[in-house]
Amino acid sequence: MQTVVLWNAANLGYLTVRAGAMPARDTLGAGARTLEGGPLGTIAIEGSQIILGPPLMFTKQNIDQFDF
Repeated sequence: MQTVVLWNAANLGYLTVRAGAMPARDTLGAGARTLEGGPLGTIAIEGSQIILGPPLMFTKQNIDQFDF
């Protein structure tokens, strides 16, 4: 295996809850291209998908940089 790809689970959970609440609060309109992700910054929307951002890419060279 050369590379392992993971999403940051805490960020994904935070964004899921935040985005899920937006329609109920009328803060995310139909056709929106971005949403404010709080500490995650501005988050892109592509069609019906909210894009968290690039995943974490673990390789033999960088795995020691991560502590979890």
